[in-house]
Amino acid sequence: MAPRWRALPLGALFFSNPDNDFQAGMAFAATSLRDAKHECVRARFVGGGDRDLSNPFWVEHGAPDTSAPDDGIRIASFAGEIEVPPGGVETIHCVLGQTQSLEDA
Repeated sequence: MAPRWRALPLGALFFSNPDNDFQAGMAFAATSLRDAKHECVRARFVGGGDRDLSNPFWVEHGAPDTSAPDDGIRIASFAGEIEVPPGGVETIHCVLGQTQSLEDA
């Protein structure tokens, strides 16, 4: 069975992979970025053509490559904008984890 994912109103992404030999349950990823966009299909994050992880489409364009077909490989990527005033500091939190159930996540 292919890995499944879904985004919930919590601003987090949740993944399950029933065929995972390492750990069953629910994996999750979240960020504190306001209004973060997300992409969960690796091919759309990387993009088509001669692109690879050293030159992903998402990073250059701030949006997924919708012409890239779903390669069946799931990722958790977030993108958003922050404004840091001169001499200022901003903190962005990222959370990754895995639990036995969606409720625990």
